[in-house]
Parts: sequence; C-alpha cells; structure tokens
Amino acid sequence: KSFKLGKTLIVDSTADNDFILENNLLYSSDYRILYSAFNTSTSSININKNTIEISANCFWNYPQLSILEIPDSVETIGRAAFYGTKIDYLELSFNLRTIGEWAFAHSCCKNILIGTTILIGKINHPNMNLIELLIDSDRTSK
Repeated sequence: KSFKLGKTLIVDSTADNDFILENNLLYSSDYRILYSAFNTSTSSININKNTIEISANCFWNYPQLSILEIPDSVETIGRAAFYGTKIDYLELSFNLRTIGEWAFAHSCCKNILIGTTILIGKINHPNMNLIELLIDSDRTSK
C-alpha cells in the first residue's frame, strides 16, 4: 500500500501491518518507533507508551505543538526531532540515552530536565532558546 500524509512523506509498504497511523502519528507496527506527526493544528500530543525512539525530524516545523507527553520508555530522540515547535519545557525519561543533534533547534524550549546518563549531540544550536538544562542526579533508571 502507499499513502501520502500531510507533509511530503510518502510511505510505501508491501505488508498490511508495517506501519500504524494513530492520532495522526505514524508508528512502526509495534509502536517502538515514532516516525512522524501530521496534524500541525494540534497543540498537545501523547506518545504511545511502547515507543522507544522518536525519529529525526519527527515534529519538524510543527509550530502549534506546545505540550508533549514523552513516556518513560523513550530511549532515543533523533536529530532535529522538535525543530520549530512551541514546547517550552520538557521532562525527559530517565531511560533516555541519546538526544540527536539540534533536537530542539528553532524551538521555544527553555528548560529541559534530564537524567545523568545521557549522550547529547550539539544541543546548543545558535537558534535555540535553551535557558536551563537541568540534570537531576536522583533520576536514574528503574
């Protein structure tokens, strides 16, 4: 099957269950990877509790997005995942291990709370509004 969604993403699939489109979010069939979001008029999103990866550019230039619930299962946030969003505060999972380069570039994100065991790649993009990166030593993996 092939379908085109909102942005310019075209998904080609030969099996019926390769992808799941739920609440305008495109996931892998097991919900472990969140590939993209498509309703740019929604301001709040809850990511599936089984998701372990938010792909690169997932919420790219999604200007209305201001509230995002990221489940504790998420281990990876891809490059430029929240580029251009209005999210101003994020409390990231204690299981999060990697944040891709410029994940929050051109966003309104000013405060990010993270655990202590995380790899961050070039988070300080010139067009990032980050004021405070809070590292909570009490936030450890369960």
